[in-house]
Amino acid sequence: MSDASPQGGDLKWGEMRTPWLRRRWVWAALIVVMLAGFAMVAGPRLKRAYDRRSATSAVRRAAEALAKGDIQHAMLEARIAYNLNSQDVEANRIIAQCLEAAGLPAAQEWRRRVDALRPGDAENLIAWAKDSLTAGYPDTATDALGKLKPEDRNSAAYHDIAGRIAITRRDEAEAASHWKEAARLDPKVERHRLNLAVLQRKSADGAAREEAMEALRELAAKPDSAHAAQRALLADALARGDGDRAKEAVAALASAPGATFQDRLSHLAVLQKLKDPGFSPLLARLREDALAKPPDLFQLLSWMNKHDLSLLVVEWLRELPRDVLAHPPVCMAVADTRTRAKDWETLLREVEIGKWGASEFVRHAYESLAQERQNEHDASVALWKQAVTATEQRPERLEALAQLAFDWHWEDRGTELLWKLTATGSAPRKVLDKLWEAAARTRNTEQMRTISRLRMKADPRSIEARNNFAFLSLLTRSTEGGIHEIADALYNEAPGNPEAVATYAFSLYRREKIAEALTAMQTLKPEQLREPPVARYLGIFLSAAGRDADAAESLALGEKGFIFPEETELIRKAKAGTPAKQKK
Repeated sequence: MSDASPQGGDLKWGEMRTPWLRRRWVWAALIVVMLAGFAMVAGPRLKRAYDRRSATSAVRRAAEALAKGDIQHAMLEARIAYNLNSQDVEANRIIAQCLEAAGLPAAQEWRRRVDALRPGDAENLIAWAKDSLTAGYPDTATDALGKLKPEDRNSAAYHDIAGRIAITRRDEAEAASHWKEAARLDPKVERHRLNLAVLQRKSADGAAREEAMEALRELAAKPDSAHAAQRALLADALARGDGDRAKEAVAALASAPGATFQDRLSHLAVLQKLKDPGFSPLLARLREDALAKPPDLFQLLSWMNKHDLSLLVVEWLRELPRDVLAHPPVCMAVADTRTRAKDWETLLREVEIGKWGASEFVRHAYESLAQERQNEHDASVALWKQAVTATEQRPERLEALAQLAFDWHWEDRGTELLWKLTATGSAPRKVLDKLWEAAARTRNTEQMRTISRLRMKADPRSIEARNNFAFLSLLTRSTEGGIHEIADALYNEAPGNPEAVATYAFSLYRREKIAEALTAMQTLKPEQLREPPVARYLGIFLSAAGRDADAAESLALGEKGFIFPEETELIRKAKAGTPAKQKK
């Protein structure tokens, strides 16, 4: 075989393949470009599809964990799902359920998110109302129920929550109406009858009261409702000063199947209140029973500390096993006993040693207290910082540590912790109320404005919350947007509310619409215009309009009662006389 080419020249083997190789690399380059283009176009879609699939798997695992009562694992998986796909309804729902199970007020915010993703979901709206009510925001609860379709309101769950909302408004007639309907719609759930009976046992109507008491006695005989019914019967007996009936009710409560140690402590409390000779023998029995169960011993010692028996606890501590007293939770009750006895040396000696596990922040707090009471201020401050660090910013720990600070009259330390709690997004209504009171005492307008914003976020339907935020923003000349719009909306919603009208008029004043501000104020009744919080603004507006003589009486009234420093300055400028000066 000849090696010559058709053209007759001698070519090397590699030279023969060069054109083919070039074509191959061209095709390879084209394929790479096509794949890159596909990745650019389809990549994000594929990633979203993968994320959605992964989110669905995480939601399934979260639901399984929640069904088993593993809240921590459920929350972890739900958070993973949410991070992959924040629009996943079930991921948002499970996060809300986990927060609800943990008793955290942030649950209502996640219910709000579910509603934004799936409007009209009856299950979520009722849960949202329930969580809002638990957090202390009945207006938001009402708003959530108001979103239900008419056909979804014909349920026992709806009427149950509606009844509870009515109670917060002291509308017992409406509450009774809702609970009657709940009992009719779902007669198998004894809670509805129980709620109605507890409400009507206080009725001035003899027949209604007797019917309620009969219902409570009947419910006390049923396993599912016995505990709550017995407690209601006990409360009724104590309220009416019927000692014999109280002893009978509490004895039944403490001896019933499934009775808790707390029920036995209730028995002890009634006997102490009645100065019954059975008190000491029962206390001795509870002590013996609690020795084998540290959680029960903690409850018993804590109860004794709170019921003026801490000196008896001191005697017991000499006899009780040291290994039991030195470990949680009993060690916390022991520390409380030493605190009440003002035995600072012993307290410090006992809390300086050992580890309290999840309650380590409490141990450092008691160390700080003992040092402070022995005039070791620097050491106390350092130990308090350790206590704060040991909370790990967990809401329940921050709140518990704050409560200790307030119990020990450390107002500044307690207030600082409550502010830290607000930063977690899990501050309940009572925390915001306490911060509001603390800021009001010092007339700290900026702090009150910050708190009012948090209140408005938690309860956006509340006229009071929105009005406070708008008013304080106007007073401090905040540059935050939307303030005038809030004031306008409040005036349209509540034209007869003097605070809302005054805020709206103040908004007009800040916009230099003095005549319109005065027109708005004139919609109020004469007696409302004489209330100091309203009168001071009428005087300011009259002075701004050049009507100094008319303004004098209102300004004098406005100087009475609670007044902010900024308001004092506004009144001073109004008295100075010229509108131009007032607006600067």
